This record gives sequence, structure tokens and C-alpha cells, in this order.
Amino acid sequence: MKYWETFDLLEDEMNAIFSRNPYILNVSMDKVQKNMDFFMHTAGLPAKFVLSYPNLASHCSLVSRIKSCHKVWSAISAMKNTENSIT
Repeated sequence: MKYWETFDLLEDEMNAIFSRNPYILNVSMDKVQKNMDFFMHTAGLPAKFVLSYPNLASHCSLVSRIKSCHKVWSAISAMKNTENSIT
């Protein structure tokens, strides 16, 4: 529980997350930490948002699924920004 408190979650919020998805407690902290680091630092999402969808922090494969989708989304966003600055 101490690990989860590092994301500034209240006890009620943690209980809600764990009751919706108790499987998250069985996932290695290493996997959760890698996913949370990516979402918070690379994608710029707040921890409470990510943890409101516990599957993001626990089930998703960071390398094969999340990072590839993020690269595509970033490329599309960059292309849109380039188009907007040209016109």
C-alpha cells in the first residue's frame, strides 16, 4: 500500500481502484512503475487519471502496445501542428 500512496492517492481512491480491479495488486511493482513512469513523464498524464483506468497501469504491454500507439499519436499531432503553422 505504501507504493500506491506515492501517487498521492487517498485511501478511498485506492480502495475504489482495488475494488474495481483487484488483479492490479498481483502485478509486479516493476511493471506498474514502468507503465506509470511512461504515462506520467512521457505522455504527460496525471497519476490519478492513469489509475482511474487500472488496466493501463497493469495489463497493457508497454513496449508492444502503448509505446507504438503513442509514437503514432505523436506523429499525427506533429503533422497537424505543422499544417496549422503553414496556413
